[in-house]
Amino acid sequence: MANLRSVQTALERFRVAAIEIPDGKISLDVKIPRQLFASDAWDYTDRLRPFLEIMSYFNELVSGSKEYPLLVYTQTTDPITGLALLPAAAWGTLFLYKLLLELIEKHLSIWKSIKALRASGLDSKLADQVEQHVHEITKQEVEGAVSNSIDSVERKVPKERVMEIKIGIAKEARISIDTIAQGARMGITIESLPSLSLITENVNDIELEQIFVEIAAQNALERRIDQALGPPSEPMQRLLPRSRIDKLES
Repeated sequence: MANLRSVQTALERFRVAAIEIPDGKISLDVKIPRQLFASDAWDYTDRLRPFLEIMSYFNELVSGSKEYPLLVYTQTTDPITGLALLPAAAWGTLFLYKLLLELIEKHLSIWKSIKALRASGLDSKLADQVEQHVHEITKQEVEGAVSNSIDSVERKVPKERVMEIKIGIAKEARISIDTIAQGARMGITIESLPSLSLITENVNDIELEQIFVEIAAQNALERRIDQALGPPSEPMQRLLPRSRIDKLES
C-alpha cells in the first residue's frame, strides 16, 4: 500500500490524469505497428483512417445520425489510439474485425502457397491467374463479413442509407484488411471493460458472457495469425491488389 501511495503521489505530481471514457460510450483501441509506416506520419494517418471511417459508419447506422468517434487517448511506441463510440457501434465494429481476422487466417496458407509457387519458378501467368481468383474470393468474403456485422446491430437509418453504409464499410474493410494482416490490432480499452453492460443494453440478443466469449475468440485468432506470420520482417502479400486499393481510396 505504501508503494501504491508513492506511485499515486508521483502521478499526481507529474499531472498524469486517469483515462476517462465519455459517458454512455465504449472505447476501442486501435494499434498499428510502427514498422508498417516507418514513423511516416502521413502513412500512419492513411492506415488509421479506414478504422475511423468504419466506426463512423457504425455510429450512424445505430443512431440515425452522423457521429464521429471521440479521441480518448494516444500512446506510443507502437501507436495505440483509444476511440470512443456508441456501444452498439463498438459491438458492430468489433464483430467485423473478428470476421476479418477469420478471413485472414483462412487465406494465410493460400498466400504462402502462391509465394512458394512463384519462388519455385511457376509460370507467372498461371500464378497471376491463381492470385486473381483468390482476390475475387477475398472481395466476396469481405462483403459477406460486412453484411453479417451490419445484421448484428439494430439499424436506425432508412433502407437505402443502410445499403450506402454497407458499401462504405466494405470499401474501408477492403483497405484495412491489409493493415490487419500485417499486425494492426483492435480491442476494447481496459477502462471500458467495466462498462460492457452498455453493449447488452443496446444490442438485442447479446449477453455479457457472449461478449467475453467473442473477445477470447478474437484474441485466439490474433495469436494464431501472429504465430503463422512470425516476426514482421517484410509486408505480407496484400489480400487485395494495390491497384484496386488505390482505386477504392480515390
